[in-house]
Amino acid sequence: GEGSLLDELDADQRCPVPRDQRPSSQLKELQESPLLGWGGLELPGYLARLGFLGAFFYVVLAYPIASVSYDPRTQGLEAIICATTGTCVATAAISLLIY
Repeated sequence: GEGSLLDELDADQRCPVPRDQRPSSQLKELQESPLLGWGGLELPGYLARLGFLGAFFYVVLAYPIASVSYDPRTQGLEAIICATTGTCVATAAISLLIY
């Protein structure tokens, strides 16, 4: 019997959504992205990257901000606790995004 033109086309040709906007294509892009692709790593590699990210947040953002709020010469412990808390919050937020 005669089939319709739709029967002769494969699924990629029948889909009206552009290839780069399809959920499967978007998921693949996310999995291959530099930050969000970390979720597919083995645990040691994932923890190492999170540790590096945490160290970056601490040195570049958290401690400089904490040292403005607390004078490190007189309130060193408070500055360290504040910076560590900020680092943990930022790292946890990125972890949730990766998850």
